[in-house]
Amino acid sequence: MRSPLLLAATALAATVAPLRLGAQENALEVVENWNQVYDAAYHNYQGKEGAFRIVDAEWVRLNDELEQIRRTNPRRTRLLLPEIQQLSEQRTVATSEVRAARRQWYDSGDALISALDGYLDLLNLQMQGTPLGDAFNDLLAEFNRWSQRLEEVESQLGPRLSLELRPMPDVRALDTDTPVQLRNKARLLEEEARRVNNSLVDVEEEIDALRRRQERERSSADLQARYDRFDDIVPPVGDPEVDPPEVVPDSTGTGLAQTPAQRLERLETFRDEVEARRDQLLEQAREFRDEAERRGR
Repeated sequence: MRSPLLLAATALAATVAPLRLGAQENALEVVENWNQVYDAAYHNYQGKEGAFRIVDAEWVRLNDELEQIRRTNPRRTRLLLPEIQQLSEQRTVATSEVRAARRQWYDSGDALISALDGYLDLLNLQMQGTPLGDAFNDLLAEFNRWSQRLEEVESQLGPRLSLELRPMPDVRALDTDTPVQLRNKARLLEEEARRVNNSLVDVEEEIDALRRRQERERSSADLQARYDRFDDIVPPVGDPEVDPPEVVPDSTGTGLAQTPAQRLERLETFRDEVEARRDQLLEQAREFRDEAERRGR
């Protein structure tokens, strides 16, 4: 499910998107604010994780030493035990801090990505209505800048949506089962079906996001071609050593070696698998309830 931070960013992006040109400064402010929040959360997580690794490495080292000398060096053993206990307490605290920092990092990352998507869509729309020239070049440079940032953030966050189904529950109707036992088993299957069905929400959200990305990529590719044709026929003006701005292709940000089209295909296949698993669970539950009804007669 979406975090409160992500929902807030989505709402802000939805508010500014229809305003087109008048919304650019507001949308940029939203992006820059979330960008600052994300950077702080990311560096905080790195710091907490680094601190945990130091404590954990020393905890492992002392435990290894204790295992080796426990029976041969009672004096050293007595000295090690309180040190290990103290490190264990520090390690527990550090683990909690890492988990909290990771959650804050993930939430701010989701919010930033949502804000970036809204801003890039807005820039893309503005470029479509802007004649070639300095204003168009500025928009293209801005699009390039934040597209790179989007790719960087998604690469840092990595893939977080698992595309693997849990094993099918090993629930069977036995000849000795009473109607009550059968109905209890049916409820277990129905609960699992609800959990599976709830997981579809995240899958559908990512499918929708990838489809929007693909549409934006097609549009930005057309704009790049338009810019390239213009660049071919217009004599260069200004410093010839300065490279013209380019549109940077989007990334799915999943950390996987996949194109957006490949990722989308995999997600759609997984969605079909999830729906099939849900239907299979519900059908088995119905069979259990029917058998409970038959045995209760």
